[in-house]
Amino acid sequence: MIKFFREIRQKLLTENKFSKYLFYAIGEIILVMVGILLALQVNNWNEEKKLLNLERNYLIGILDDLKTDTTSINQAVIPNFMNTHRVNHRYLDSLDKNNLLSNENLVSKVKPPSILSNSGISFHPTVGTYNAIISAGNIGLIQDKELSNAIQKLYEIWYKRNNEYGYRRDVLMDDIKLKYTINFKYDTKMEQVQNKQLLADLYLMYNRKGEYVGILRSIESEIQTIIQKIENQVLQD
Repeated sequence: MIKFFREIRQKLLTENKFSKYLFYAIGEIILVMVGILLALQVNNWNEEKKLLNLERNYLIGILDDLKTDTTSINQAVIPNFMNTHRVNHRYLDSLDKNNLLSNENLVSKVKPPSILSNSGISFHPTVGTYNAIISAGNIGLIQDKELSNAIQKLYEIWYKRNNEYGYRRDVLMDDIKLKYTINFKYDTKMEQVQNKQLLADLYLMYNRKGEYVGILRSIESEIQTIIQKIENQVLQD
């Protein structure tokens, strides 16, 4: 092709047809520019396609992680807490009914269930895909800004709140165990309730668990909303 154009230029110059040669040269320049623009456009299309594929892969990764999280919350963490709640509630209510909480004297020979000293299973979010997005600086690839904001809110606010509540719950349980270490067997199970302060601390622990379950239910609701949005977008693609 280059040889063909060269021959045309030489022929025009040889025949001393300068005006035609000028028009030809301009046409050749325009043709080259059009070719360059087309090449750039094709390159832009390819780059855009790569970014769209990367966005899709990120969303599918987030979707898989969130489905793992919701399974963990609904099938492991919350059932564990609800089981301890039922046992704790019956036990502590029975002490209330027998006026043991208002008795300033030592309460002896009242053995609570060992589950009362269990701090419960903590929820550990799956954050691999989100961390990869943030590390690469690619959060802007998620074009749906409402979805992007919801994802960031979940990971940066709700998941961090989960970690904070879980940590505070565990610290409270450890403090109770240290404070009343004589009341626990070596396997960390309670041996007996001895005084009113211990019962009050156990009530505090019980309420803290309830707060944590509330946080988990809110998180699960946020997860379901995001899952629905991602599935709608991925299925449309």
